[in-house]
Amino acid sequence: MTHQADPSIRRAALSRHALHSAALCIAIAAFAAKAAGAPITVAADGSAQYNTIADALAAFGEGDTEIVLQPGSYPVTATVVLNKAMTFRSSTGDWRDVTVYRTGTANFPVFRLDDAGVTLSGITITNGYSTADKQGGAIYTT
Repeated sequence: MTHQADPSIRRAALSRHALHSAALCIAIAAFAAKAAGAPITVAADGSAQYNTIADALAAFGEGDTEIVLQPGSYPVTATVVLNKAMTFRSSTGDWRDVTVYRTGTANFPVFRLDDAGVTLSGITITNGYSTADKQGGAIYTT
């Protein structure tokens, strides 16, 4: 006697297989969207990969070399620490197009450069403030 598989069970197994395949394709596409070495882009209006400097820095990983800011203003509530070799620049190269500024009244410099391989280019830095250890207001280097 030969048993035939219930067609509904076979359809359910195929459906599960299709769902797993679709999920894998989505995961691969998400990974490929930010390939290592490609610039990480930031736009204050949300039109790039990230809309805050903090989010872009959190995503900066092995093989990344550059964070590119689209024209706009970028408030920071704490010192932006650049502790890996990278280029941090405006997309246009014009310092008038991108402003990074300290918000509130807290006492901190806007940027702290902890790696000799950091390059800042085409960015206006304003409203930094720090009297602690004479660190300066815009950029503190270690």
